[in-house]
Amino acid sequence: FTLRYAWAYWELVRTGSTSLLTALISLLSCILLYNSVIRHLAGKSAQWGLVVVTVGLVWSFLKWGPGNLWSYPFLFGAIVGTVTWAL
Repeated sequence: FTLRYAWAYWELVRTGSTSLLTALISLLSCILLYNSVIRHLAGKSAQWGLVVVTVGLVWSFLKWGPGNLWSYPFLFGAIVGTVTWAL
């Protein structure tokens, strides 16, 4: 989903509608989500990483704009992080 809407993210940052900080936090949160889920599946502790991921992705969702379709992949990632943390 994130790759599908990459053009929208880039355009919002390029035009100054959204800050570069929002884009960086979104990107780092997505990378940390993948890392934390893989660590969890490997049997290693990833609880704090998943908490940071959930906070970062919820923040990203709110900053990109809840009314915009391209912000929902971040909400989905936050849900995945929360469910993985709960497991």
